[in-house]
Amino acid sequence: SDEARFALLARDIIERGAWFDVQVRGKQYRNKPPLYAWSVAALSLPYGRVSEATAHAPVALAAIGAVLFTFLLGDRLFNRRAGLWAALILATSYGFFGHSQLLLPDMIVVAFTVVAGYAFWRAVTDPPGRGALVVFFAALGCEFIDSALGMG
Repeated sequence: SDEARFALLARDIIERGAWFDVQVRGKQYRNKPPLYAWSVAALSLPYGRVSEATAHAPVALAAIGAVLFTFLLGDRLFNRRAGLWAALILATSYGFFGHSQLLLPDMIVVAFTVVAGYAFWRAVTDPPGRGALVVFFAALGCEFIDSALGMG
């Protein structure tokens, strides 16, 4: 399954030190974007191996980030109460919660999308907004690496 595949990709990165030439069973793997495998490998480096905790940490952090930035965006667009309700609704939605338990890059894409939306709104409403624009484009770039940019 894809869940096991990402842990195997991260393990290959750690064992061979090849961040841009990921392989599974000796064959180059170019079917999925690399950001999730890179983040698992980066968190696993201090321990020297991929564990269940290091494989799930990027997804869990992305879910927390998505809820936090949903709150911030709702607060910015409407008010604090709306932001809180939006964050609570997101966190308790069946699909969001279910995907936060899977070892797949989908949650990372969601998190970068919400961060990009928040940063864009900050750039539009807080002139000159250059710092927010940098965050917006960085989040879009990370989202692109993780969702649209297949490794092949």
